[in-house]
Amino acid sequence: MNQTYSDQDIKSYFERAFQLQQNNQLNDAESIYRKILEINASHLGAQTMLGIIYVHSNRDQEGIKLLQSSLLKDSKQYWAHNALGIGLLNTSQYEKACLSFEDAISVRSDFIEAYFNLAKAQKSLEKYEDAVISYSKCISLNSNYADAYNNRGTIYLQNLKDLEKALSDFKIYLKIIPNAWNGFYNTAQCYSELEEYEEAIKNYDRALELNPDNADIYFTRGVTYYELEEYEEAIKNYDRALELNPDNANIYSNKSIVYRSMKRYEDAFKSLDCAIKLKPDLAAAYSNRGLVHSELKQYEEAHKNYDRAIELEPTIGDAYWNKSNLKILQGCYGEGWQLFEWRWKTTFLNHQPRDFKQPLWLGQESITNKIILIHHEQGLGDSIQFSRYIPLLEKYNPKEIILESPQPLISILSSLRGNFKIITLGDPLPHFDYYCPIMSLPLAFKTALESIPSEMPYLFADEDKISLWAEKLGLKIKPRVGLVWSGFKGHKNDRNRSLSLRQLDSIFSLPFELHSLQKEIRDHDLEVLNSCDQIHQHQDELIDFSDTAALIHHLDLIVSVDTSVAHLAGAMGKKVFLMLPYAPDYRWMDNRPDSPWYPSMRLFRQPKIDDWDSVISEMCFEMKNFLSHQNA
Repeated sequence: MNQTYSDQDIKSYFERAFQLQQNNQLNDAESIYRKILEINASHLGAQTMLGIIYVHSNRDQEGIKLLQSSLLKDSKQYWAHNALGIGLLNTSQYEKACLSFEDAISVRSDFIEAYFNLAKAQKSLEKYEDAVISYSKCISLNSNYADAYNNRGTIYLQNLKDLEKALSDFKIYLKIIPNAWNGFYNTAQCYSELEEYEEAIKNYDRALELNPDNADIYFTRGVTYYELEEYEEAIKNYDRALELNPDNANIYSNKSIVYRSMKRYEDAFKSLDCAIKLKPDLAAAYSNRGLVHSELKQYEEAHKNYDRAIELEPTIGDAYWNKSNLKILQGCYGEGWQLFEWRWKTTFLNHQPRDFKQPLWLGQESITNKIILIHHEQGLGDSIQFSRYIPLLEKYNPKEIILESPQPLISILSSLRGNFKIITLGDPLPHFDYYCPIMSLPLAFKTALESIPSEMPYLFADEDKISLWAEKLGLKIKPRVGLVWSGFKGHKNDRNRSLSLRQLDSIFSLPFELHSLQKEIRDHDLEVLNSCDQIHQHQDELIDFSDTAALIHHLDLIVSVDTSVAHLAGAMGKKVFLMLPYAPDYRWMDNRPDSPWYPSMRLFRQPKIDDWDSVISEMCFEMKNFLSHQNA
């Protein structure tokens, strides 16, 4: 005979199951809910609560089905909407998950858990601004909601790149949970992104005190030591990360980058072999191996590795960018400048495309009667080199050309011929119809090796400042030479391109009037400079590039490493002796003594890695020849 159950019996069963569920005794609770549904298949509460158990025990499809059925009977169950959203979130149905969380909030506007879960779904949909709003709502409902601060900070850090806001959120998170290792870890990452590396190290150290066996902390601390150019410390951290996580191919790949910077190329190859053995489809390892081959001028092997990286990961910006540099270096401008546009997708240049609503112009659309903005990017030397295209834009009959420039370049770039408006980087932008990054102009003009705009000069010193410097310098007795031996210390390639002043001491005895064109002088160089009577110092008088240009105007020869001053002198048509490392920057090409970009330049190249002595010896010989021609 079938047993019959009263409503009171079912109510008692449900209350018992609910209590078990609250105590996290989910298996026992599930058994009772199942029994209730055997008695009454349409029991609303049992359907809902069993659906929630299914979702929280990774049986999402079963849970979703039960919860959907339950909500058809009563759509006011905000907790059921939330649980359904979690099930949908777990199964990557992000749009539907958002709708479920929004349904929960529409029933109960202060349902903090639904806002938190909604933010997660929005982040999965890459709706980062919306996710920030949802996390902010959580915080408005509970100002001590630690996870909301941490998660919002992570979006600011990783996705929106608003580092100050991220840092603020992580600091609040740590006030609420003072010993949260991930709070210190995230804070360290913020400081590293802000290039405040010493602060980053302090926070990584604190994270390791709280979580000493975390490979990720050692790995990212290694990255920061690399940025500090403390290469041995970087290697130690990568090695410790590998002790904790020996099968992580990414650590080996990153370790190779440090070895390459140390010019320990065999060790770099060994690390990359380990990475590829562990993960044969790791595109980044092939891209990094291509870079090592490039620095060794093994260009065919470099191309093979870049192509393999792209084959494995068709959206890998680093490999495309590295390939573009090599193509341009080898004079393959057509493909090279096309690939150069991948710079916005690289991991190491930290390039972010400008967030303009107006369309990007790369030479395809008509800009007749349109206003076009050419905006600054990358270094000062880059803007000097590619500003030569600004007057050429007039052939397209634009209504107006606007050139955005960093403050130090405003005065010298204003000397460009042609009709254009120049504005300072950081000032509000006027209306424009199209925009083009300044380093995309070679692509927009379909520049080939033989069509590089090389009419010189295209930049000019200010007449008043020329007169002022004529008075300062006085009567010229000997030919005047300007010296630049180091560039910006933060430049990614500074280790290869810069010298110490002491390395140029063979020039000091030559019968020239020597002038330092350095604006910033490193401490060890200043000591040498102050003890060297042959070199005139001007660092306090070089306020911006118009001052440097006026001084260059009075000089007969510029001797420089690869810096913005070399570009300026070349753009002014001055004689330049440029000293280059064994593996030069893409713009200087390879195996030629001249530059199609600056006809007045003579290039002196290292015959082997780090061999500056040969460069300086050859250059001194040519300086003596130059002197004899000056005196003839």
